[in-house]
Amino acid sequence: MTEQAVFRVVIRSILFTVLLGALLLFAWTVRSVLVLLLVATILATGLGPGVDTLAGADPRTGRTRVPRAAAVLFLYLLLIGFIALFALGVTPPLYHQAEEFVRNIPVYSEIARQMLRDLGQVNPALAGLEDRLAGGIGGALSEFATISSQATSVLRFALGLASGLLDLLLLLVLTLYLIVDGPQIARWLVSLLPEGNRSLASEVLAGASQRISSWLLGQAALSGIIGLTTFVGLTILGVPYALLLAVVAAIGELIPMVGPIFAAIPAVVIALFISPVLALLTVGLYILIQQLENNLVVPMVMRRAINLPPVVIMVSLLMGSEVLGIVGAILSLPVAAAISVLVESLVTLRNRAAADGGAGSSTSPPRAGDAVGAVGGD
Repeated sequence: MTEQAVFRVVIRSILFTVLLGALLLFAWTVRSVLVLLLVATILATGLGPGVDTLAGADPRTGRTRVPRAAAVLFLYLLLIGFIALFALGVTPPLYHQAEEFVRNIPVYSEIARQMLRDLGQVNPALAGLEDRLAGGIGGALSEFATISSQATSVLRFALGLASGLLDLLLLLVLTLYLIVDGPQIARWLVSLLPEGNRSLASEVLAGASQRISSWLLGQAALSGIIGLTTFVGLTILGVPYALLLAVVAAIGELIPMVGPIFAAIPAVVIALFISPVLALLTVGLYILIQQLENNLVVPMVMRRAINLPPVVIMVSLLMGSEVLGIVGAILSLPVAAAISVLVESLVTLRNRAAADGGAGSSTSPPRAGDAVGAVGGD
């Protein structure tokens, strides 16, 4: 290679590095917009099948009997009506329980200190444990009270549609446009690829869309089932703030693996303030709910929605939470599921091509539809 050629390679490498760095910096600067776009894309993908059903879309021609925009607006009205009915029935007692819990934080602090004093009297080796832990417990409960108070205010603010209204409106409008123009956008993106890769890209987009849609609908069903089951169980046991704790359990269900564990801690702590027996029963209730979920509900509701190994799920959660916190942990799974469709399709395509080449077959190369069809049959 001549000196001039080496110089050109170096210059191109430097320009590419600078351009890539500038692109990453720009993406980080507008990360909030990108997250909003990602959420809208996931929502549009999840609502897409429902819109296609309402619009009467023909999968072969793509034609619809009803305009997609009208179908989306009708679906929005149904969702808004459901949320309004749910809010009218659940919001008043939920806010009352949250406010009562925050008000009783000092009472729970005194109960905890009394439990430590009794423990020191029963076991002399633990005498003085109250003095050593009182400061830490008091500070932790005080901090928790502050956070809970802030969370209550945020909840009331959000339910009053006074907080995040602009972001919510932008999300709904962006989701509307993505649903209406989604097929055209997908075809345009596929058209940018070389002709030989377009078939594979179309199949991967269809497979990723199906998985994300299944995940979104399945996750909503799981959260509802877990929240309702937790509410019924805690009410039967007589644990205070059953509705509040059920909402926490439903939200915790959105974060796989670790979310249900953290959601169970407040219920067990509150039950422990009443009696150790009730705390043990509460632990047993959450374990029973998780066992029923893992062995009965998840196979029935989710089935092939994600289809990822546990190690991939954990790594995805860690990476998502590191970048965007809880929001990143929630969004990491549908993103990982979409990427897995691409990886599985490419691996299947490569294996089929290798098998045909090893057999000395003179047939045509494998089609992308065969590859993705094999993936969908997993």
